[in-house]
Amino acid sequence: MTTTGTLLAFETSTPRGSLALVAEDGEVLFFRIFESQRSHNSLLFEPLREALAAGQPFADVIVGTGPGSYTGVRIGISAALGVSLASNARVAGVSSLLALEAAPASGSYHVIGDARRGSYFHAEICDWKVKVEAAIFTKEELIAHLADNTLPVLTCDASPLPIAAEVTSPSAANLARMARSQELDFTANIEPIYLRAPYITTPNAKAKGRPDHSHAFLESSVGTGVSAENPLQRPVGNIELT
Repeated sequence: MTTTGTLLAFETSTPRGSLALVAEDGEVLFFRIFESQRSHNSLLFEPLREALAAGQPFADVIVGTGPGSYTGVRIGISAALGVSLASNARVAGVSSLLALEAAPASGSYHVIGDARRGSYFHAEICDWKVKVEAAIFTKEELIAHLADNTLPVLTCDASPLPIAAEVTSPSAANLARMARSQELDFTANIEPIYLRAPYITTPNAKAKGRPDHSHAFLESSVGTGVSAENPLQRPVGNIELT
């Protein structure tokens, strides 16, 4: 399904997050960048408030699904879902790898990055489509895999990598533009692209005699504040959507 009209786009998969309003003809009506290693949940809502205050109606909401920061991607998805519920707009996810600022005009390139634990990830984009999904390689496997490569290699990591790559970041404005050329499923659940299954632990606060604040923590971490029972009567973060 394609999208028309103005798009509101969230991109929070890397420390350089952004938010944009992009018209159907590609004109960027609003664009803000915010940078943080771990605080996108606190930095996202001020530019979102500014975007909504501009009074520009949007037809659909687009959000980057990674791969990237576990926390960053989930914050972006949660905020996008909250705005979608409160504004009655459709919402869909798009791979953040399609929105890189240094992507060549051909739309064909490789993306690599640090996957931690001594491993690396690789994905291939061809004609603005994800041809090869992100997969994990050892250092030796990655070098061998790209030994005969002739396409540009991009990365969102500033840390040293086994293969030379141009450092770049995904952009919410590019994400919105890419959404125009993708077949979007506005009915599907939006899932983050994880390189590995997320490792989640649940603190046993009650067993140690401490009050259990896990519910409040999760609510503040998600940052949407949207009631499933009646989402239109609740604000998104501290932002009222009417």
